[in-house]
Amino acid sequence: MIGDAEIGTCSICGEKNTIVARKYYFYDIKCDCCKDKHFEIVWYCKKCKDKVKPPKQTTVTIKPLEE
Repeated sequence: MIGDAEIGTCSICGEKNTIVARKYYFYDIKCDCCKDKHFEIVWYCKKCKDKVKPPKQTTVTIKPLEE
């Protein structure tokens, strides 16, 4: 039996329609975009497995105190 594989674009080399794995990076920031602690996902192909690093930039969504 073959397991499920995710097909996507490698965040590192940009190769499209390839099998990718995910690496999650969690941040101690409460946000509205992730419901609890903020996280970012890096998708990588097998040739970039050793090149995975945390993102240099992240975007956080937070509701204003007053509307």
